[in-house]
Order: sequence, then structure tokens, then C-alpha cells
Amino acid sequence: MLKYTTGIDLENPTSYFESQIPLIAYMNLPSLIASQDSPIVVIPNNETTSDKETNSNVDNLPKENESITVINPNDKDVPKKKLDKSKPLVLIFHTHTTESYNPRNEKDRNFTTDYSQNVVKVGEEIKKELEEKYGIAVIHDITIHDLPTREKGYEKSRPTVESYIKKYPSLKLIIDLHRDASDSVSKTTAIINNERYARPMFVVGAKNKNYKSNAEKVIKINDILNSMYPNFSRGILYKNARYNQDLSSKMILLEIGCNLNSLEEAIRTGKIMAKVIAIYLK
Repeated sequence: MLKYTTGIDLENPTSYFESQIPLIAYMNLPSLIASQDSPIVVIPNNETTSDKETNSNVDNLPKENESITVINPNDKDVPKKKLDKSKPLVLIFHTHTTESYNPRNEKDRNFTTDYSQNVVKVGEEIKKELEEKYGIAVIHDITIHDLPTREKGYEKSRPTVESYIKKYPSLKLIIDLHRDASDSVSKTTAIINNERYARPMFVVGAKNKNYKSNAEKVIKINDILNSMYPNFSRGILYKNARYNQDLSSKMILLEIGCNLNSLEEAIRTGKIMAKVIAIYLK
């Protein structure tokens, strides 16, 4: 009632100022914020080993204490497996399949069913890198799970994942690939060798039976990434949710960039993540 009688939306604090200072209503605040942002600069690490701990402060989580062998990011000699498509090692799918990249913050452009413009394109690039460069067979499911509503996305993607788990016991890693949503592009952007990249983040659902085993995998993958590109990762977010991660101890949720990043920035990051995954699976 307050919203429709006064124009003030309690879930949108800026609406109060818009009602008091009409000029604000004509400003695109997210774009103004984004234009003032400065992405972090990441210097690739040339070291070959790392014992760094993760940035998580969550109690009772597994810690990665062993040394992790890391390939120099400029080195292309990551061991290549013999591609066997009958025994895929990686499954990539999208609970929120229509999430797209909208660097100009154009209205109604944050979601699209055009696979060449949304997060599916990033998944396809990761698959291409893994198969062509590293000989790792990948299944990329492009089923749309978030229409007509996003709220039931996880409910809809659940049977998709279950079917692949049952069909392919060879799977070593299952990735639910997303992009984040933000009003600030700085926290999701990095400069590496004078090029812009969309920063990745991992999400672990703490409300499931596979919580610790999934966390172990995410920690190890995040450690490998940080060893190669210090501070590039946005870290690991632990949430009191399930995210269908109870279906497998091999499942991770990966977010690459946000709606304000460009598709090209996300694809560049996808190629880095493909290399990280190849190292993890070697």
C-alpha cells in the first residue's frame, strides 16, 4: 500500500530519495556507480607451488594443507588427456540459464534466451577449452530452467542433474554455472595483462549432506586459481541453502562476473577456469 500510494518501496531505499528529490528518478544510479569503479589489477603468479589457505572463516570446514602443483599461467604444458566422450569427466549446466551480460545496463537486457549472448556461451567456451586443449570430455546441458520464473530454477534443474549422474558414473566434477548480479562492476572485474576479466566466485550450500566434501573441492579449486592469479577469485560464499548440491559430492556452483560485465570478459575468465579445472583433474 505504501508503495502504490507514495511511490516509496521499502525494498528499494533509493525510492525514498526519488520521492523527495524528483531529479534523482531520472538518474541511472547503477551506471553512475559503475562508471566510478576501478577494477583490481591481478599480476599472474610465476611460482609453482602454494600452501595458501582460503579466505573462509566458517568453522569446521576442511582445510587444504597439502602442497598444490600449479602450472605457470603462461605455460601451455598442462598434461593433455586422451579424449573419451563415452566417459565424460565434467558436466556443466545452468540453473539460471537465461542470465546474460549487460555492461551498458540496458533495461530488460539482464536475461535472454539467446544462447550466444547468455551464460550458456561461457559454458560452451569452457567445454571447448577443456576438450580441445586438455582432452577432458565435457557434457554441456543447455536446458532452460529459469522460465517462466527464476524462483523454481533449482527445482527444475534437479532432475536434469539426476539424469546425468545416473547415466555417467565417470563424472568427476559437476558445475552449475551462473553469473552474479550487482550494481557495481568494480568488485567483479580484474585487469590481467591489460585485458579485462570477469572475476569468479564459488558458492557452497551448507544445508546438505555433501557440504564438507563439496567444500573440499571448491577450496582446492579456489587455491589453484589463487596460486596462478592472486586475488583474482572473489572467494567462496557459504550460504544456508542446498543448491541441489545434496545430489553429488562432486558438485560446485561457479559464478563468473556479474550482469554489468561483458560477455567477452566472462569468456576470458572461462578459459582460465578451464585450465584450473584441467589442473584439478589431472
